[in-house]
Amino acid sequence: MNIFEYEKKPGFGSLFLRRKKIISFVILKKEKEKHEAVVLLKEHLEKKLPYYMVPGDFVFLDQFPHSISHKVDKNALIRDYLRAME
Repeated sequence: MNIFEYEKKPGFGSLFLRRKKIISFVILKKEKEKHEAVVLLKEHLEKKLPYYMVPGDFVFLDQFPHSISHKVDKNALIRDYLRAME
């Protein structure tokens, strides 16, 4: 997922940085502390994936946003992620 981040820097009007980052959007089936869930997920993924494929961030949702065609709305996920990071 590509995320464009807006930054103000001295001497620049504005600067957009393009950062590639793997983000995992998670829906918990059982009520569990989010920190505990992140630790368990990271441990599991580190055993199964190369280090560069392990997500850097985990975002917990109640449900995935859907488009009119009932597909997961990726733009809404990015928007929600950026809003949460503010």
